Amino acid sequence: MRGPSALAAKRGKGGLGSKGGSKPPNPGFSAPQPSGSSSKFFKTPALATSLPAEDGAVALLETMAPPLINAGTNPNGAIAVARFAGKLFAFQSGCETCQFPFKKAKLLPAAEDSGEDPRLACDFCGCTYNLRTGAPLKDAGVSGNVMGKMVRSTNTKGRSGVRVFELAEDDKGRVLLKL
Repeated sequence: MRGPSALAAKRGKGGLGSKGGSKPPNPGFSAPQPSGSSSKFFKTPALATSLPAEDGAVALLETMAPPLINAGTNPNGAIAVARFAGKLFAFQSGCETCQFPFKKAKLLPAAEDSGEDPRLACDFCGCTYNLRTGAPLKDAGVSGNVMGKMVRSTNTKGRSGVRVFELAEDDKGRVLLKL
């Protein structure tokens, strides 16, 4: 299931949002989880302070979300979170083509095939994706490495893109993940 993952605004001083009263939208988050909401957010053990603060940064976030856990490739249900142009983007932890983690992926500005959305390029194989939707794009010219190119050239299945996620923050500063 794909959905919006671009999350608004920059981090402010003293954390991600004010405590008490009516809470303004959290910088970087789409919104706090509404009370009594039917939307399904999974409460992760991660704190919002563990998210990337600098533009261009990508971090892996361990969610422990059962649907994301794979004993062989993702034992802690990690996702990748990136900050680009002051917005947070959350997506699956590894490239669909080479399965290499996105921890050192390149964040790139929008191009003709991504509309107004920034792009994500795997640093291992060079495959490129729309950072907001996860859709596969034509390659951005990130070279990857020899082994990554070999893996990519032998991948005979079509590219469907990477899964993206929506994030929010609860009143205790924990990251919530919409699955």
